[in-house]
Amino acid sequence: MLQILKSVKHGSVRCMSYTCTIGHLWCAAVGATTTIYTVEADGDPNHDFVSGTDGEAGEKQYLIKWKGWSHIHNTWETEETLRQQNVRGMKKLENFLKKEEEIRQWLIPATPEDVEYYNCQQEMSMELYKHYQVVERVIAMKTSKSAPSHSDFPSHSTLKSSSGHPDYLVKWQGLPYSECSWEDGALISIKSQCHIDAFHARNRSRTIPSRDCKTFWVCSHAKVKSQSYHQADEK
Repeated sequence: MLQILKSVKHGSVRCMSYTCTIGHLWCAAVGATTTIYTVEADGDPNHDFVSGTDGEAGEKQYLIKWKGWSHIHNTWETEETLRQQNVRGMKKLENFLKKEEEIRQWLIPATPEDVEYYNCQQEMSMELYKHYQVVERVIAMKTSKSAPSHSDFPSHSTLKSSSGHPDYLVKWQGLPYSECSWEDGALISIKSQCHIDAFHARNRSRTIPSRDCKTFWVCSHAKVKSQSYHQADEK
């Protein structure tokens, strides 16, 4: 399954490279209108086509994971739109198609049990993929004043949206902390305001140490005047 690298922000495509392909589908709409948050806000642009009510033929599309972007920015793209954007990594699409053909050839003589097992594995993979789009935890916040000069995690916004939201560093369900990403606060607050509130509550807490806690930055050392040794029982 292929994933592609791209930068989608407020309906525009800004980065031209991809990571891998996740799946394929025959549809009509492509690009930023097919991201999960745009579909939830404006509806699925491929709904009529998928239900077969428009009578039009669509092109084969691939669900693309863009490099440096979280899974909520995944989009459906055709081979033509990928080439038009001059994305890097088209070899991954070729490998995905080759793998799909190998699976198709394998399914022809496969037993019903093998086919059922394969279908179950595919369903489990797609269910796991859905978790990658769910916020598990907000672990940091940055504004134009607090933004560090360098970050180990990808960031794509201007630190403060027009609505006044800062950026939040998000930990995604089912993915390691190395896959955390900075996201627009306005976007995250739509479905995950509870995680933002929990983050601020932890920072205000007097019992839960925060990143700004002096304990992490100030170490006090006392000079040891004498030292006693205790011999442990080797038995």
